[in-house]
Amino acid sequence: MSTPELARQLLSSSQIKSAQGFYSHKNRCFQYCEGDTERFGCLIREFDDNITSYATQPCSMKFKIYGKWRRYTPDSLVIHTTEGAYYEEIKTYDYAQKLEFIFKQEFLEQAFDEIVKIPLKLNTVLTESKCKTICNLAQLYSYRHQPLEQDKLSHVLPAIPDIKLTGLELEDVCTRRGVGKNFAWTMAAYGKMDYSNAEVLKRSSTLEVVNG
Repeated sequence: MSTPELARQLLSSSQIKSAQGFYSHKNRCFQYCEGDTERFGCLIREFDDNITSYATQPCSMKFKIYGKWRRYTPDSLVIHTTEGAYYEEIKTYDYAQKLEFIFKQEFLEQAFDEIVKIPLKLNTVLTESKCKTICNLAQLYSYRHQPLEQDKLSHVLPAIPDIKLTGLELEDVCTRRGVGKNFAWTMAAYGKMDYSNAEVLKRSSTLEVVNG
């Protein structure tokens, strides 16, 4: 494997996957994504508080397999609070079960460990065919554009009448406490309220206070 190039060669990007721009609240900039799966990966990273920053399509590398040089570009470079830095390959769970992909991924992970010295990890992002996780994260994402205001949270939590209530009922609590009904969904976006991903999140959905 050759020395990593300084930047992703976007002119040689996929002709099949759609190029998309994803605005990262965490990084305060746009991230380049090839296709929906990479965009879903960005969403998951945004909601993971253990990830401090990340960059998509960070660099390109060349490696020789079966005597032929091939280019490889990791989907992202992630900075994690406990795991440090690592590269990431994003695939759906079903795609990751293909034998050809498994062999390629094993080769790349070994090469990264031995040569690059920064690990390459596989992230099998959830798809809507399995549950509504991505759909719900997308709905809540706009509520993470600003940090969670702890003073408002401390003002609302004691007023919640039961550990479980609907989104509409939580909106009413937030309105009566003077923080605005949208703060109900800010709480959900920051993991202060739990909900089921078995269905699309809506105002009639049941929310549950998360302890701690």
